[in-house]
Amino acid sequence: MQKSVCIIDLSAPEIRARILTGDQFEVVDLHLPWAVGFRQEIDGTLIACFDDALDQLDSNRPQEVLFTELDVYLKEIEDPETLAYLFHTFFEEIFRRWLPDIEHPIETVYVITPYQWKFVHRQQLRKVFKEIKSNPPVLASHPLNVTLRGMFNQVLCLVVYYQEAWENLLADASELHLFLVDFERHDLILYQLNCEQSADVLKVELCDILRYPDFFMDVESHVSNVRRVLKTTGETSPIAVGFSGAINNAARSVIESLHARCHVEFLEPQETAALLGGAALAQQFETEHLIKPIHFSYQFCFGVLLPDGQWVELIPKACPPPCHRKKAFRISGALKAFDIHLFCGLSLTDNSDVHYLSTLEIHPPEGSSTLDFILSVDLSDPTYGTFALNLPDQHAPESVEFNVPVLMD
Repeated sequence: MQKSVCIIDLSAPEIRARILTGDQFEVVDLHLPWAVGFRQEIDGTLIACFDDALDQLDSNRPQEVLFTELDVYLKEIEDPETLAYLFHTFFEEIFRRWLPDIEHPIETVYVITPYQWKFVHRQQLRKVFKEIKSNPPVLASHPLNVTLRGMFNQVLCLVVYYQEAWENLLADASELHLFLVDFERHDLILYQLNCEQSADVLKVELCDILRYPDFFMDVESHVSNVRRVLKTTGETSPIAVGFSGAINNAARSVIESLHARCHVEFLEPQETAALLGGAALAQQFETEHLIKPIHFSYQFCFGVLLPDGQWVELIPKACPPPCHRKKAFRISGALKAFDIHLFCGLSLTDNSDVHYLSTLEIHPPEGSSTLDFILSVDLSDPTYGTFALNLPDQHAPESVEFNVPVLMD
């Protein structure tokens, strides 16, 4: 029996999806708002409420609670148990709505995650899919046996969607700056990328991400900032600008103002650009549909998260691979075993774009009150590296290898 592949976009104001069967897309009418409520029954059972049932809830009642506009506020929720419960509820609802109308059983799922989500969001999402696979809910006549194949990076999906347009522009230029403006319900996010092409590959590097919170409250000021960035960049290379996300009245005013004052190449706005780009990516992974490959890269810095919550940078963003950096640490007090996690990102201070890489466990000697150790990162190329720990009493360092996320988390 032929299997289906799902592409679920969690980066939009409404959860949207597409189904790929073979090399054909099935039309799926799924627009699930980022809103859910829970009602506690007398026996303590929690009942999830969507749509009309959600509208009947009242948060003033002690047994009822509402989570609305989660496309805006979910990024602020960092409690793992709360996130896991919300994710499980949403995905059970997604599959409940789909399965009766899907001709072929769903086997593989790709998820597009928003830029603003933190590591804990992606971590809990993976756990929920493992739970669904091991204990599938009884939702329809055919079985639910899904595997989360990967989480696509939102900006990569946008790049793929607009690929044909900016690739054509590259035919007359050796280099192109691509700006992708994504409108969230409250925020405007500006992705800046540098595009080049060779005979067999397209090179795209994510250079910067600029975020304008609550842009709709001061549209003209933010338009001036974006226009200034475009003008400065346009002095060296051609520019193309694409638009996606919630194309509402405030977003249209931004687009119209940029059109009127900037002499650059504007690409057609598309609300579902991330979903359509993610669908094209999934099609490349799941079929033999061949296009010119994209080499997508980041200017990443690398650092560790200490047990006290402090971030320490080991390799700065301006240090290209291959490179090797190390740093000495001393801790004191009542010592017990702890973990050191290695991350990378465009900035460790904005952990919405931080990617987890690996972990080393440290066991202080019993009875000791002070411990000295050295952490090092050896980055052999843009996608591979080694994270190592040196302790005073060890003859050889303990190390783990890691892969830098390029296509998806």
